[in-house]
Amino acid sequence: MSTHIIIVGGGPGGYVAAIRAAQLGGKVTLVERENIGGTCLNHGCIPTKALCKSAESVLETKKMHECGIMVQLSGVDMEKVHAWKDQAVEKITGGVRQLLKGYGVNVIYGTARLSKNKGVEVTEPDGRRGFIEGDAVVLATGSKQAVLDIPGIDCPGVVTSRGLLATKELPKRLFIYGGGYIAMEFASIYNALGSEVSVMVRSKVLRKMDDDLGKRIRVALKKRGVEFYEGTVLEKISATDQGLSLKASGKKGDVTLEADMVLVATGNTPCTDDLGLEEVGVRVNKDGIEVDGHYRTAVPWIYAVGDVKGPPYLAHVASEEGKAVVEHILGHPTDGVDYTAIPAAVFTIPEAASVGLTEEELKESGETYTVGKFPYAANGKAVAMGEEEGFVKVLLRGDGTLAGVHILGAQASTLIHEAALAIHAKLPVSAVLSAVHAHPTLAEAFHEAAFAAKGVAIHQMPPRNR
Repeated sequence: MSTHIIIVGGGPGGYVAAIRAAQLGGKVTLVERENIGGTCLNHGCIPTKALCKSAESVLETKKMHECGIMVQLSGVDMEKVHAWKDQAVEKITGGVRQLLKGYGVNVIYGTARLSKNKGVEVTEPDGRRGFIEGDAVVLATGSKQAVLDIPGIDCPGVVTSRGLLATKELPKRLFIYGGGYIAMEFASIYNALGSEVSVMVRSKVLRKMDDDLGKRIRVALKKRGVEFYEGTVLEKISATDQGLSLKASGKKGDVTLEADMVLVATGNTPCTDDLGLEEVGVRVNKDGIEVDGHYRTAVPWIYAVGDVKGPPYLAHVASEEGKAVVEHILGHPTDGVDYTAIPAAVFTIPEAASVGLTEEELKESGETYTVGKFPYAANGKAVAMGEEEGFVKVLLRGDGTLAGVHILGAQASTLIHEAALAIHAKLPVSAVLSAVHAHPTLAEAFHEAAFAAKGVAIHQMPPRNR
């Protein structure tokens, strides 16, 4: 008799777990209260990347004359921009629905609540209720944007990323509160599409990434006209005849701004409400649901993966955990997830990407390390593409292995994976140095940065102390 696994949540953690469990012969029921694909595919990763394409096209069109192509941008049709975004979402989510059907996963739409009877109670959209019994339950309910306690936060025109993605009109003045990846991506996108964008952040931009990335993203966006207020706290939002008035205070004194729309992007919090966690004995801490090394909660038959158990809030981490948890439940060997080599990307223009430790973390640890940097401006392919803004930064441990790699520039989200593989495999830097990289490619910049960490980059002036 097949092991019956009930998965609550159809995002990247849940649907991947469902497919992997079905591949391994498990009986799978997936309960989703909204749309298959979760926040990532419907209201996050995929729609924002579709908007990125439109934004990149605007910027590319504006500079095409530099490479001899005489075209003129006549405007941005936001209705078509959103149609482009919506068709991308439907293609991806439709594909996932077909995969689940193909693997025989029983998908039920409704709200699930844990039961002490080893299963879940499901309330369907029409109000009907039923009980599903299973051998194991995997919670993959994700996270949602945190709601701040600020006077005026409920004013019309104050939205989260989900609300902004649903807004078809282009705001003339967009104010963004937050400095993380969501804030930076929307700042980059809406600036390119034509909004006047202001960003206010309580500490600094992309504070969880290497400082060099945050600083350079700030400079890049500032050059394009984005206004920044770092070290500033939003205190009040008021509706006016002209839109929204914002009052804040910071290290440079009080600030008053006007905007037509406010995006609040100050972090996420796990979706743990109304799951019945306390009633069945599942423990929750400040980060999310507590789990052990196999993602098991305090209740042996209940597991949790992805954002609901806390950071990092990354879709690909949820997917890897989803695969690992069902492999464990079904008694198959699993390598688990290597949290030392998780790549992360920010789809600003230019992109930023990281894997491993930041330089700040290495300094705090007291570990000996060397730094190698190589600029895009010295890379032949980047110059030929007209994408000279950016760099690759390699952090090298004393034992010759990579501690971290950080990239700003065109295709950074793709380039980071060579570094992720090297860190995951614990390869010595000599393996990277001896691997031939094709010319001319952007990948050569990583190769050169690794050489720079050893002080012998070819396409770079020698160190001054040489």
